[in-house]
Amino acid sequence: MTSITKNKTILKHLQTIKEWYWDKGVQRVGEFKLDPHQWIGRLYTACNKMELLVAGECHRPTSAIWGPSQTGKSTLVAGYIDGRKKDFMHHENALFWENGSRAFFSMPRGIEVPECSPDLTVLNPYNGGMDATACITRFTAGTLGKDVSHVGTFIPDPRFPAELRFSGRSEIMLSLARGYEGQCVRKSSDRYWTLDSLQDLLNRMGATNASEEKNQTANRAVFEEAISLCDVLEDLAFSGLPRYRGLSPKPANSENLRKIILSAGSLVSNQSLIKKLRDEILWDGEETISFFFEKLIKKSEELRTLCNGKKMYCSLEVASCFLDMDGYAMISGKTTRSFKPGTKEERINRIVNRMKIVQSGNFLFVGSNLTESNTETFLKSAEDFGIIQGLIQEVVLGLNLNNIEASPFRSYLEKNDLLDFPGVERGGQSSNAAKIDLSHETRSTSTGLPWKELFSKVLKRGKTASLFQGYAKKMSIDAVSIFQDLDNDKPNAQDLICGVETLWRTIDPMFLPGQGESPLPLNCVMTWWAKMLNESPLSSSTILGKNQSKYEQLGMIADPEVSNLFAINDFSLSRGNLSRDTQKILNDLVKIIKTENEFLKLFNTDQSSSSFDQMIGSPDGGMDFFFKALISQLSSSKNKNNFLQERAEGSCRVLKDLLDNSGLIPNEKSQEKQRVGALKKLSKLVDAKVEGGSAVMAIEAEYALKRMFNFDVSDIEAFPSKEDELNPSYLRAQFHRKVLISDEWNHSLSGLGFDSREQFEECWEALCLSIEPSLKEMSDWLRRMVKQRNQFKLMDNRKFLAVKMSNQFIPNASLEAKVLKRNDNEIPSTNSFVNGFRNRLKEFIGVTLSPNGRPEQVGDSRILEIKKSCIEDLKMEN
Repeated sequence: MTSITKNKTILKHLQTIKEWYWDKGVQRVGEFKLDPHQWIGRLYTACNKMELLVAGECHRPTSAIWGPSQTGKSTLVAGYIDGRKKDFMHHENALFWENGSRAFFSMPRGIEVPECSPDLTVLNPYNGGMDATACITRFTAGTLGKDVSHVGTFIPDPRFPAELRFSGRSEIMLSLARGYEGQCVRKSSDRYWTLDSLQDLLNRMGATNASEEKNQTANRAVFEEAISLCDVLEDLAFSGLPRYRGLSPKPANSENLRKIILSAGSLVSNQSLIKKLRDEILWDGEETISFFFEKLIKKSEELRTLCNGKKMYCSLEVASCFLDMDGYAMISGKTTRSFKPGTKEERINRIVNRMKIVQSGNFLFVGSNLTESNTETFLKSAEDFGIIQGLIQEVVLGLNLNNIEASPFRSYLEKNDLLDFPGVERGGQSSNAAKIDLSHETRSTSTGLPWKELFSKVLKRGKTASLFQGYAKKMSIDAVSIFQDLDNDKPNAQDLICGVETLWRTIDPMFLPGQGESPLPLNCVMTWWAKMLNESPLSSSTILGKNQSKYEQLGMIADPEVSNLFAINDFSLSRGNLSRDTQKILNDLVKIIKTENEFLKLFNTDQSSSSFDQMIGSPDGGMDFFFKALISQLSSSKNKNNFLQERAEGSCRVLKDLLDNSGLIPNEKSQEKQRVGALKKLSKLVDAKVEGGSAVMAIEAEYALKRMFNFDVSDIEAFPSKEDELNPSYLRAQFHRKVLISDEWNHSLSGLGFDSREQFEECWEALCLSIEPSLKEMSDWLRRMVKQRNQFKLMDNRKFLAVKMSNQFIPNASLEAKVLKRNDNEIPSTNSFVNGFRNRLKEFIGVTLSPNGRPEQVGDSRILEIKKSCIEDLKMEN
């Protein structure tokens, strides 16, 4: 079985178990109720990991480019996509497909073009140096044929070469939480969350009432909402935001946060409670944000229903509107007549108003000039446009490689994808004076809501702060390049560092900065060198060193011990253009830079030094060199595959653990016939030692039995914090635990004559099953005992339980430790102890138990079938 086939098989069984749980397993109660944190929570985590892993196996190697806004990420690819010689009316660039429409990726340079000509479509918006887009652009190789294996995306209709992919519930929730945190005046500015304050909030909400929880049945939709909330809170805690740092897991328990939320029975069964918790902890219960979130989720569900598993494609002019972050602001609150003809606003409004959707085969197409008869209106209002634009996570551009000149960029795209992430906001957190005050916007309707601020600031800037973190968790990135310009300050390093650390945490949790090179290729790309060079006279003693503040905030991202340093500059743009005076002294300026300590520290490898030389000396400004390096990185890096396989093996172990959970499945080995047979074998072994052997053999048998039934405090797990968890299930685990953690079988092997460890474990299993009828009474005693002795805080009550457990096998027998002397003159009598056990053994043999050692539970037969299928498919040990 190949690794891909095995991973799909693991996922299939995890999904089957999930469906079994919500159909049958959720109905189990009492001691057989499956733990929402340790069992259902682990099931969901393993299932989610495998879903991402299987989905990623069909993706091509992918590198990401990211950084602050306007650092030159889009400029990097514009020349390759549009070509160096642009012809407004006739040029066929990489965006053009036969029978499709023409478009430029960026505004044509060096030719006169009507800025808002109806024939001109420019995908990459320019908004006066401000944020341009709020979604990811994926550059990949396209094809009009289905059977080309190396191509990244199939384009079913050349009129619609851009695929739209949308955010999910957790991603929407995280975007709004980050947007509220960074762009709004907080309603509770002094609130900082910790695990204790989270527990206190749940207590105040009545979400952890133990008496109510016993009769609560988890609701699937609510439970999955709780899972999403846990994901978001973990991301917020890891992001380093002061408000959420206290939710980071404690060293003793890496899942404290999930345990608190998922174990609250009332919470995971009550829609209003989980909504109240979500709103309170993510945006201080702010009604405006809550209402906005519900609007986004409603539209997200409508799109999911509309697509129904089908892919959605759009025309290039529609894609240009969705990619423009200012799109909603330019069309909102205006009528068609209020737009000046020939302006950008008029063009976007015209396209939005004509936007239609049509289904053809297994695909959905969105365009503004559809002629098909079965079209439907795609947008109902300007707000509808803003919401869908906010929900778009990724625009996939399938490029026509035949229209790209031979270059490293073309070679790169032949086998790899490139993700252009929207730039993070400059400067990070803005002051309260620049933030949105929502105190007067607590309405239940959309009338009067600050839609422009909600779209352009809260949602879109929240997205740009969190998108990379989400992709890093999906393990869908094979290399990452952080761009930093040398002519701007305030890189907002915290978001960038958090994104990279999330990638490390996901790929290799053991890696820490300072331990050497990044586990996956990490590049720090310094851009826009022209201003620094143009402003540096030959008398300068330092040039690069004066600009240290531009990139030093990036910390380990700009550390050459961790990252690969590159330099690029687009000389064809005014921002990258060198003045004539600078060109005359350029060689001397370069000599000065190359002698600086800062340069020698950063560009200290052959690759980084060559990158700088190519930036200075090549017409492409070092871009070809950069793509050659990316090709090499993705072709030689094997680390990700190893990490992914480790994740798959971990999920397989979780699958086995879930199916081996005590009480989940009737153990076929413990059926009544096998139980009685094992006890009779044990009886014969004891009889042979005591009756037919020597006195020494009898002593050895007594010693072995005492060792078997002497439970030590260290053999017993700590008592659960909740009283109702001191139940038969807990006791059952303690009896079974002894044989797993101890080495008693070695003593029993010689003292009682067992043939093997397997025979010993079989007998132990039979003994444990034989005391099943006593577990209910014993658990009642345990709860009373703990309650009575609660005032003795320093006393370890497990010692009383240890004695009680021992007495289940030898009633009233003393198990005090004795020194067994091995000489013929001092042989103690074995009758009292051994005969007590022999009588108890007869009682066990005479007891009739449930055929499976426990009462029949809802879903037993089906889960047995699932486990059998798992064993057959994955060769799991039974």
